[in-house]
Amino acid sequence: NHSVISIGNITWSSDGGFDGFSAYSFNGLNSGLNVSYSAGLNITDEITIEAWVYVNSYSNYDLIIGKPIGKGTSSPYIEYALGLGNSNNYLFSLTAEGTTSRSSVFSSPNSVTVGTWQHVVGRWNSSIMEIYIDGQQSGSSVAFSGPIQNGNEDIMIAHTYVGTNYHFNGKFANFINDSLFFKIR
Repeated sequence: NHSVISIGNITWSSDGGFDGFSAYSFNGLNSGLNVSYSAGLNITDEITIEAWVYVNSYSNYDLIIGKPIGKGTSSPYIEYALGLGNSNNYLFSLTAEGTTSRSSVFSSPNSVTVGTWQHVVGRWNSSIMEIYIDGQQSGSSVAFSGPIQNGNEDIMIAHTYVGTNYHFNGKFANFINDSLFFKIR
């Protein structure tokens, strides 16, 4: 169990989810969620991150869910993340322990469908990174050698750090429903 801290103006929509039930709505200006740190969130080997996402407007490199390396950290910023890429697509990123090199896999260009719920999954099986949209692999696989870098920061949803300050994804005025991340055994 991890506590969840609401930051800024988040709306809980009881009927706004992909399944007609509930989802969090982020205003793109000052809203996000933090899942409090625990050592169990330091996933260093196989990992899968998934979320149901409804994108209202696309903005390059916005975070859906991820774990930053730390406040004030220069690039690569994150340990692991699922987010929006740079070509109207999704990305899944990992940073290897002891390096400043981040590896990313991108879904196919133009794979984000604005105004539609999409199930997005980033997966690493200890050797290959892949991304799936609505159950289908999208884009090419990328090789990655772990372990994944880890630290003592919270999981962040819909925002991250820039320097020592929170950075709210500029246009992430979107819905997120059923975000999960887990270690595969």
